[in-house]
Amino acid sequence: ADLAEQRRAAEENDSKDLSESLPETLQLVSAAEDAVESVCSMADPLVADPPDDDGDTLKSLMDEIEKAAADAQNKIIEARKVTNAKLQAARKYTPAVQKTAVAEYSSQQQKLTEAQKRLNPYKTFRKEFRARVEARKAMADMNEKMDSAELEVEKASLMCSASDQGQMSEDEVGSAEKLILPAQHAITTALKTVELKLRLASEAMKTELNLIKDRGTGARKKLETIVATLRKQREGLTVQQMQTQAVEVADKAEQMLVKCQEAEMPFLKGIEVLPEEESKTAIGECEATAAQADKAVTEAKGFVRRKLSETAKMSKETSATVMAVLNEQLERAESVGKKVATFRKETTDRKTAALLSDVMDVLTRAENKVQALAKVCEPLASDDLENVSSQDLKEAVEKASAAEKEASAACLEARKCISSKSKESKVGDLTMAIAKLQGRLNTTQQEIAKQKKLAESGNKLIKGKAVMVEEEERIKEAEDEVEKVERLVNVAEGEELTDVAVQEMGTSVLHSQ
Repeated sequence: ADLAEQRRAAEENDSKDLSESLPETLQLVSAAEDAVESVCSMADPLVADPPDDDGDTLKSLMDEIEKAAADAQNKIIEARKVTNAKLQAARKYTPAVQKTAVAEYSSQQQKLTEAQKRLNPYKTFRKEFRARVEARKAMADMNEKMDSAELEVEKASLMCSASDQGQMSEDEVGSAEKLILPAQHAITTALKTVELKLRLASEAMKTELNLIKDRGTGARKKLETIVATLRKQREGLTVQQMQTQAVEVADKAEQMLVKCQEAEMPFLKGIEVLPEEESKTAIGECEATAAQADKAVTEAKGFVRRKLSETAKMSKETSATVMAVLNEQLERAESVGKKVATFRKETTDRKTAALLSDVMDVLTRAENKVQALAKVCEPLASDDLENVSSQDLKEAVEKASAAEKEASAACLEARKCISSKSKESKVGDLTMAIAKLQGRLNTTQQEIAKQKKLAESGNKLIKGKAVMVEEEERIKEAEDEVEKVERLVNVAEGEELTDVAVQEMGTSVLHSQ
């Protein structure tokens, strides 16, 4: 914490020192630049329009110019000396302040260098005056070319002035762009000519040529700024167009979704399976609008994604802004796409239901028959079946048998109908629907088999109960015969049995066995 506090305090001190010392440097550099500008302002008209003789007037002007040049040189030297000293001192600042200070002082050094270049031709102005006058006259053609080039740049600059108020229109940008190539060509041609002449020029001629070259370099920099401005303006137009088109394609996709919803209206009356002709027309309309909506969604998503890839070439700030808009439109298109997919599925289901309505009717009848069979067989599924009377069991089995025959016949009819539709259908969705119906039919037949087993179990139980009754009657007869034998034996005790009694007793014993 103490170390951080020390750093903060040091940074504050350095910032304070920079804010106090920098104004002095700025003032000295500005004074040096003004002094050089003053020399140029005095000398250039004299070179451009020299007096006819070398009288006192010319001598006085020469003295004044050379004095001003010497004064400007001293100011440059003084400003450079102070700037260099401040730059060295700035390197001891804390890193953050040092970065700012070095940038500021380096910029001032560069200004002094440019000022020195402008001043150098005027330090020996008197000596080279006549040669410069002649050179200026000889350079009249070059000056005219540079004037023409600068004029082209100025035209382009004026056309770009609208950018100060914000985004330029397409016409404004296009008109300005048409001026760029002529301006670039004029400047490039003029500078090439200057470079060629500099190779063989005298010192006085070089001075004039360098002045023209400086003008051309300045005009080229100005033109580069104009080009950058137009590039940004063109980018702005591209962004506007991109955003407008993205909204339009997303709007179109949503409009097609509305058409899908309108086409669906006949099915929203509470009747999913419409009369054949009405159903065929409505489904055809739904399929057509779904195809158009799919196309609109695909085009919208494709357009937005292409434009998103193009944003990589834009500036970071512009890219972030336009990407937000494009992603919003992409989300709209994707949302529509999901709804259209749902609509398409519902349309397919409705089409399938319409094509298979007769099969559905037959299958539903079969399923109802099987449900009726299951209802009839409920008594046969009781856990207390042993206590159910044979008569009740017999009635349940007879009903189950009749219901099973009806259910089996209905299932057979359904199977024939499904088989016929399966042979006619080659469409994937319809084939899948038929497979589902086949699955329902298989489940129905499995239920018949289950109920049939219950009926068979009930029938076996009836037969078992009949056997039990018969056996119970036989046992009762045997018991009666045994009781009869016992009575005969009891009567015969102490008496001699007659042949008839013995025979009757033997018969009873045999019957009881």
